[in-house]
Amino acid sequence: QDRSFSTDNVETGGNWDFDEPGLEEFEQRAYQVTRERTGLALNLDYRPSDTSQYYLRSLYSKFADTEIRQGIITEFEDPLAENTASAGEVTRELKDRKETQEIQAYMIGTEQTWQDWQLTIELGTSEASESQPFAIGGAQFVQSFDDGLGYRGVEQLQLLAPDRAYQAEGYNIDEVEVSDAYTEENADSLKVDLAYDWLQPSYQVTFKGGMRISRREKTAREDIFIVEDFDDLGVSALTLADYATSNVDYGFDRFGPGISAAALWGTLNTLVLTDFRDEVESRIAQYQIDEDINAAYFMADVNSGPWQVIAGARYEHEQRDARGTRYNDELNEFSPEYAEFSDAQWLPSLIGRYELSNSTIVRMAYSTGLVRPSFEQIRPSYFVENDDGDIKAEFGNPALEPLTSRNLDLGIEHYDETLGVISATAFYKSIKNFVYEADIAGRPGYESFDEAVTYINGDDAYVAGLEFNLVHQFSGFNNWLDNFLINTNLTFTDSEATVDWLDDGELMERDIPLPSQSDTTANVAIGYETQQLSLRLAANYKSKYLAELGDVEDSRYDIYEDDNLTLDFSSKWLISDQISINFAVNNITDEAYFVYTGDKRYNAQYESYGRSYTLGVQWVNW
Repeated sequence: QDRSFSTDNVETGGNWDFDEPGLEEFEQRAYQVTRERTGLALNLDYRPSDTSQYYLRSLYSKFADTEIRQGIITEFEDPLAENTASAGEVTRELKDRKETQEIQAYMIGTEQTWQDWQLTIELGTSEASESQPFAIGGAQFVQSFDDGLGYRGVEQLQLLAPDRAYQAEGYNIDEVEVSDAYTEENADSLKVDLAYDWLQPSYQVTFKGGMRISRREKTAREDIFIVEDFDDLGVSALTLADYATSNVDYGFDRFGPGISAAALWGTLNTLVLTDFRDEVESRIAQYQIDEDINAAYFMADVNSGPWQVIAGARYEHEQRDARGTRYNDELNEFSPEYAEFSDAQWLPSLIGRYELSNSTIVRMAYSTGLVRPSFEQIRPSYFVENDDGDIKAEFGNPALEPLTSRNLDLGIEHYDETLGVISATAFYKSIKNFVYEADIAGRPGYESFDEAVTYINGDDAYVAGLEFNLVHQFSGFNNWLDNFLINTNLTFTDSEATVDWLDDGELMERDIPLPSQSDTTANVAIGYETQQLSLRLAANYKSKYLAELGDVEDSRYDIYEDDNLTLDFSSKWLISDQISINFAVNNITDEAYFVYTGDKRYNAQYESYGRSYTLGVQWVNW
């Protein structure tokens, strides 16, 4: 697949001052993106008998994402209200990078059956890498204004500026950042499952147990080069006019000329790039994390009359070792950063299914779950600086504990020849150790810090809700109307989490919605089905949700994603038993992505993607 598209964006990033009040800074971005995907798979199966099977599963995937981002960053001298003007600075910026991800995975396995026993053994290995060689992370051209800078709009902010803000001659080159990054992740696993079927006259029990061993290692490195003071380096091309392209196609506003990556590289290639390596940023960006997981489980599946009961438990032990770099700006000193983490969890579950009748089923379950923090959150990178007497730090947290949940579910399903399928489910999740970003200055170990930003585990949280489903095939008309069907889902959710911070030594806290959790989600699909033709029109809705804590101490800076309704169409036409044609349209109504700071009046990010169309032909020959 080779896909090219553009995106228009305007965002403040939450740079509002609600005490002044006013906007401090905002950015307009125009993206040109090309994405290339290649996927290959080879699966082999060998069955020498009815009781013996051997197999190989393999996968190769490559994803290349090329992004050119032209940007205008406007920074006001003081927080500014809409349709007013002030002094400030306008920066034109270019980001130009190609990121390539490759994954290859292989698994060999066997299934062996002896009477009532079944043994499954799988051995797997995988390798994933992500490379971003010599990318322009930010090339900046700056121009100052004594007056005349402002903005208008709410969701789509527009820049108010003199004409010279849109002319290349007034901008001088300030800084170019180049990065060369590479990460690699290797994983090996062994899985063994053993099952036994115990058949009795009035019931049947399947006992099953097994173990899984996983060994994963991730390494990351990034070399960062920052070039500035170009006039002192003897560079003669110092204004945007020396690097300008034609006017940028930007759907929200006037934009002006873009920045040429080729022209920038022409200047950079006259310099020795290694002379501009940022030693601090480069060294703290390098780390290695080893994650060893040993797991085992045992379960029993009991079937007796209208009842099915599954009971079991899983045990997981995680050992995490992280190695990185700590830098102390005050001492101008690097030191190795080591961290170890060990954790063990029991995860029991009890699931029941009862047939009230041939058409009605009741389901109930108690289960437990676990989600581990990302490598980015636990990275062992530690940066400490003295900012005019204020001690500040930013670092990952290798000691993060995994999120765990205890879940209760109760549902009923009813099947009817005329109605179709209708179901309702109530659920409740009790959550511990969700992860969020926070300033832990003043807490034990960080008493002397004025700022210490990292990821921490939150206090308890919960999610409760109701889910309704309906699948209905029209019937009884004895004509083309019988080909229609409807599929709908509606979920209502309530959630709450608690975050805390220190204020003059006193622990404060406030309640927030659980991040990334909408209160209402709904999906409706209307279909038309014949033997040769399949049509679907689907609407998907989700209400607003908390995307990010802008300031743990102040809810006015919380970042919310606005409610979103998208409409998609898909179709498939079967020309013959071997050939079919499919056509799809995504985001028919051109729904934008809007994120705001505390209130819809305060933009945090607004993006428009447009519609996308897919036309395909499938040929099956067997």
